[in-house]
Amino acid sequence: MKDVFSWQHLKYTVPVSGGHRVLLDDVSGYVTTLLNVLAQRVDTGVVEGDRFVNGQPPPGYCQQMDTHTPTDTVREALRFSASLRQPSSVSMAEKYAYVEECLKMCGLEEYADASVGSLNIEFRKRTTIAVELAAK
Repeated sequence: MKDVFSWQHLKYTVPVSGGHRVLLDDVSGYVTTLLNVLAQRVDTGVVEGDRFVNGQPPPGYCQQMDTHTPTDTVREALRFSASLRQPSSVSMAEKYAYVEECLKMCGLEEYADASVGSLNIEFRKRTTIAVELAAK
């Protein structure tokens, strides 16, 4: 069975000088804007409408451009994400244990202590995915 990603009545309005501008109205707009809105990666304006994957809220989304601190190790990047983005009710030990699972899931165990800046593009992308997974 294939996953189905859908949306309905999606509208995105941003403030501009002298009023507001509608960038998306029933999904007519810019591709990058659409992807950012669908992924909840916009921090100004108002997003309206619903998004679903198989009838459920959508999972995380990894941006195309990596935004990691190059001097952090892969493990540090994942721990940072888990520490800040998982609920405070989850203990640090549980968060760090899940980070180790994410390293395994993404094939990053061998690179866990390498600096992100030293990785090739494939392993930087894997790190980006793992960072999102660590956030749960």
